[in-house]
Amino acid sequence: MKPRQKVVYDIACINKVMKELACCSALRPGSYYPMLDDELASLGEWTAEVYAYIKEDDSAIVGQLVELMYDYPELRQYQERHRSVMPLNVSSSISKAVVLLPTLRRFISNRKRKEKGQYLFLADGLANEKAAAFLQRAVDAKLLTNRYQPTRKTSLTELKAIAYAVGTLMHLSPRKKWVLFEQQWSCSDGNIRHAYIPRERMEKINNVIRLYPDVDFKPLLEPENRYLYYSCKTTQKSKEYLYFVLKNGEYISKTTSFQQFCRIFASNTRRKPIQWIAMQCLLGYLVYHAFKRPNDKLWLTTSECFSVNGKKPNACTLKSHTGKIIRDETILDKKLLDIAKTFKELSESD
Repeated sequence: MKPRQKVVYDIACINKVMKELACCSALRPGSYYPMLDDELASLGEWTAEVYAYIKEDDSAIVGQLVELMYDYPELRQYQERHRSVMPLNVSSSISKAVVLLPTLRRFISNRKRKEKGQYLFLADGLANEKAAAFLQRAVDAKLLTNRYQPTRKTSLTELKAIAYAVGTLMHLSPRKKWVLFEQQWSCSDGNIRHAYIPRERMEKINNVIRLYPDVDFKPLLEPENRYLYYSCKTTQKSKEYLYFVLKNGEYISKTTSFQQFCRIFASNTRRKPIQWIAMQCLLGYLVYHAFKRPNDKLWLTTSECFSVNGKKPNACTLKSHTGKIIRDETILDKKLLDIAKTFKELSESD
């Protein structure tokens, strides 16, 4: 095994035993787990090998793996609590690891700080001259601080516009564009990309648009998917049936109005996503059996028309999970299957 392959293997082993120890401790707090002794006896050696490697090699991949290593902060407490019954080689190995693991992480952190230099306050992927120059426009406009963080007055709407502008100028992929800036500004996953841009607050967006005249903001303000709708055949009766049965069956929120529900079947209509309160897999199951038409944007439409746990469901996830259910011929919910069948029958009736 080549040195780098061996170190990657060592990191995988460290993660494995740490997760096992954390899991066992959660199930039986305070207990001793002799079945982990063999792995823990090698923990110190694995950690030493990783540390020795990264001091000699500046591999970015290995450095990232070290940053992502699973951390079990109660490792020393576990050792102290069971030292009397723990084999000496296991205790010695843990002692070595307890010292080296934090040292390992500090080494990687310090190396990254040196590599970033003047771009220390920018997230990985943005720590470069181009990104800093584009973001400086927002700093000069008092929308960001000198450390490229939002000021107290900067709204999520403005942050979304800044992220869109800088990501566009840097030719970042759509997904990477949002992920990098959510990391930069310590936002929850999806907070920026799903931030709503209300028409009545366009003056805030215009402030950002003026900073980036070299960016076309039209795709952000009028996204192609905003007015997607289910184009399947419906009738007033079928829509009323589906609305009441989903609401009473606790599939959609009780606060959903019939008018709001009907908008998922209407073209060129602004809408507020319907809150799906059942499991996400059931949403995909219903949509496939009730609304599917050949060559339509079924899953993109679903991600625009519904929210799950307050967030827009991922279209690719809906498609892949539902596809597997259909291929396996799994009857996920007999009640929903009957609802979809009745809806289609009512939609075909005059």
